[in-house]
Amino acid sequence: MLPQPPPRFPRPPSGTAVFRARNMIRSQNRPRLFAYLVFGSVLLLLWLICLIPASAIADSRAQFLTYSGVGLILVVGVTTLVGELAARETRVLVRGNPLPADADPVRVAVAERLVADGMLGPDPGTNWLARILADQEARKVDVRFPRAWQAFLAATSVGVAVMTARTLVVEGLTPVTVPEVMVHSLIAVFCLWAAWRHPADAAGRRRRAEALSQAYDHHAAEGWHP
Repeated sequence: MLPQPPPRFPRPPSGTAVFRARNMIRSQNRPRLFAYLVFGSVLLLLWLICLIPASAIADSRAQFLTYSGVGLILVVGVTTLVGELAARETRVLVRGNPLPADADPVRVAVAERLVADGMLGPDPGTNWLARILADQEARKVDVRFPRAWQAFLAATSVGVAVMTARTLVVEGLTPVTVPEVMVHSLIAVFCLWAAWRHPADAAGRRRRAEALSQAYDHHAAEGWHP
């Protein structure tokens, strides 16, 4: 059965959802620039923070400059690598049909919710945005390759668990290691839970996105613009 529009508009999206939608519009229209700015800013901030301990352990000004230069080279290299990979994935995601650069972030945020629900809304413009996002939802890496993503999460959980076990064996449970062990244990349990849940979640997301796409195309074929 094709989903039908609800009788009234969905409730307004949160400020966080609108902020996310605004950045999504920017990233889809300028994927390389956006990726470089985001990752470059984060890594540059980490580099600046690392200058504090580097100045403390350096024996001379020349050594400090060496540490700083090596760190800056790493920042540039990692930013380039991650930025290019992120830009490439964004281009695969949009496949020549990004969200309009002048799209209303509020409508995009509502459209995201419609895709998550698998239902059309009462506003034609928002439904059109939701139709674009529905295609993109099916192209996301974790939806395209659910088993591979599950394996990645499971491997991450095992890796963190091994690190935790090593800490317990080598250093034991002390006031210094307790916070580290607790944080690592929580991460391992969360990744394991996410790995267990992911295939079903990915299938549900794909199913709801396809339901919205089919409903939109069905109504458009009948001459009614949903």
